[in-house]
Amino acid sequence: QFASLSFFEPGASGKTSLTNSPTLIARAAINLRGSSTLGYPKSSFAVEFHDEFDANENISPLDLPAGDDWVLYAPNNFEPILVHNPLAFELSNQIGRYAPRTRFVEVYVNTGGGAVSSANYNGIYVLAEKIKRGEERVDVDKLEPEHISSPEVTGGYIMKVDRLGPGEGGFSAAGQSMAYVDPSETEIELPQRDPQEQYVRNYLNAFGNALNSAGFTNQTTGYPAYVDVDAWIDHHILNVMTFNVDALRLSAYFYKPRNGKLVFGPIWDFDRALGSTDGRDANP
Repeated sequence: QFASLSFFEPGASGKTSLTNSPTLIARAAINLRGSSTLGYPKSSFAVEFHDEFDANENISPLDLPAGDDWVLYAPNNFEPILVHNPLAFELSNQIGRYAPRTRFVEVYVNTGGGAVSSANYNGIYVLAEKIKRGEERVDVDKLEPEHISSPEVTGGYIMKVDRLGPGEGGFSAAGQSMAYVDPSETEIELPQRDPQEQYVRNYLNAFGNALNSAGFTNQTTGYPAYVDVDAWIDHHILNVMTFNVDALRLSAYFYKPRNGKLVFGPIWDFDRALGSTDGRDANP
């Protein structure tokens, strides 16, 4: 759906009011988002900012680095304290591992036209960066269709272990099912990009073979030859410390820079963590 977004920030009084002048007005396309929470009355939204010609436009809301893709995440019944994702993301950023930056916002949704009022109040949300390639987000080289030889073909790739989206088939490598993020599945499965698809699958399978070999700890032939070990340790610490129920099996992102090793992250989706109402995260 097309929409107009207005951002209101505190005025001189330190309070925000709908009678203040908005600090930003932007055109956007908005879709419902979520997996197990998709049908919740308090919906989460995917937001893509557009210019007057309906092309993607980088916008910097609430002093966040500019980007065109954002998420308005609705904290749900699993996290009644509302802060699980912002807290986990902030911890990651503070140890030097990029995670989406966030802002708490109160959202009003008006689909009927006319003045916005308290009747349009939708609750407390978290405005968050979407995980995607970019200098201010996952800083890997853009993989173009013509990049089919080394060193260009070696990156960058962003992938995830997660439920598949509509129309996605995913792929399997190293005994693990996963999905493409960037390039998307539609892009990387174009015939002219076959060397890219073969490269990343071969790399992952070689990693799996090294991990399962007798010499799996060898620095040149074992798993350290394929992964950024420190990044994987940090990723595990962040998930274990918060008792993340979905750790390593859902919303598990990883990426491969050009001429680089696999990096685990950025972290994403900590609603069922930190003693949530799910219950599985209450006992270490």
